[in-house]
Amino acid sequence: MKEYIMSFFNAPVTNKIPTCICSVAGLHTYISTNPQLEELTRKVRAGLGNKQVFRKNKQTLLPYVTPAGIFSYCKEQCMQVPSGLFVIDIDELASTEEAAMWRDRLFADEVLHPVLSLSAPETRE
Repeated sequence: MKEYIMSFFNAPVTNKIPTCICSVAGLHTYISTNPQLEELTRKVRAGLGNKQVFRKNKQTLLPYVTPAGIFSYCKEQCMQVPSGLFVIDIDELASTEEAAMWRDRLFADEVLHPVLSLSAPETRE
């Protein structure tokens, strides 16, 4: 299996200089086993009832990645190496159930062969 790599950025989202390069496998391990990230995620989710609080917490507490590839700075013109991944960002779904349905549908597709799926909770007003 090909190893896809991308830039990893520490929070806040205003930080545009990457901290390191990570692989999809490394990112999965980090997301699924890091207790500090789990606690930060809990803090972000605690604000789900208030769109402004949720957005502020998400942008200030959580790290982020650029699945499109490796960047020297988080800006399109600063891409150094493309990851080779086809990145899909689907926003404004009605529910977590709909997000799960799309995730399962994409993973079942024999042509696309997704390697990673992230579902971020969103607030509704």
